[in-house]
Amino acid sequence: MTVAVPVMAETYIARSTAIAARMLGGEMMIMSAVDSTFFTRNEVATLIWQSADGQTPLSEIVEQKICQEYQIGA
Repeated sequence: MTVAVPVMAETYIARSTAIAARMLGGEMMIMSAVDSTFFTRNEVATLIWQSADGQTPLSEIVEQKICQEYQIGA
């Protein structure tokens, strides 16, 4: 018996032009230009944010940036 496994489309993420972001004191500070919502990001979220170019699949960002940086095996 053969079981069909659904193939999921890749997810691509990109930074919004309506967001201002800066590294300050080793932390990523992000502010929305729309409603002035302010966020700080931890190291993992910062790596994802910096890699979110809209052209690199999220799975590749996780595999090549997060897993390598934090020595997580597949």
